[in-house]
Amino acid sequence: MTKIFFAIRRSFIICLLFLFCFFPSVFTVSADDYLSMGRNETPFPITKWEPIMTCRFDDPAEMSRFIVTEGTWKIKDGKLWAIEGEGNRGILLCHSQGEAVRVELKVTNYADTKGRIGDVSILINTAPEKGYFSKGYAFTTGSYYNTCTTFYRKECKLARTECSPLKPGKSSTVILEQYRGHIRYWVNDRIVLEAWDRDPLPLNEELWVGLRTWATLMAVDSVIISRAAVSAK
Repeated sequence: MTKIFFAIRRSFIICLLFLFCFFPSVFTVSADDYLSMGRNETPFPITKWEPIMTCRFDDPAEMSRFIVTEGTWKIKDGKLWAIEGEGNRGILLCHSQGEAVRVELKVTNYADTKGRIGDVSILINTAPEKGYFSKGYAFTTGSYYNTCTTFYRKECKLARTECSPLKPGKSSTVILEQYRGHIRYWVNDRIVLEAWDRDPLPLNEELWVGLRTWATLMAVDSVIISRAAVSAK
């Protein structure tokens, strides 16, 4: 019996070596497969978006469309400026629509006299009254004087990384996509943070999509807010 056992084991090892040498893909996992294994949900499904609001801030009269929640904001020189506010500076831009949202903005944060900048925050499911963090989502980068990127759900941290690629005085393209709990946040074509909310808050068309910073002179060159195109689902 012992000889038979060792013979079977030797044959099994030889078969494994043969497979490994001539069919290595049996033992390897592609990068895409590895990412799929790491997810707890299906990949982000939206491939096409349709804008529900596009602003280039060419006309100061556009301010009448928005709701300033904190600080002082104005349109000047083709930009939307957060110009004053010792703490939060917040503005609501439009109501969300559908079940997916994409926010893209070109934005620059300018350092204070100590060389520090605050965050760029995108708010989803927020409202005009104070305490907007408690109602929906806040997705921030450049938080805590440009040291981290954080997702908040009703004031609680959903995901966080100690990384912020913002550069004081340099324009950045910031993109946020959210669909059924899957959230991705880009800065300059790089995903800085991605997360899943296992109990996602539905987009509420009575609530708002907005922007926020903290005690920072912030200039927004353009904003495009989109929903998922029907044909893309």
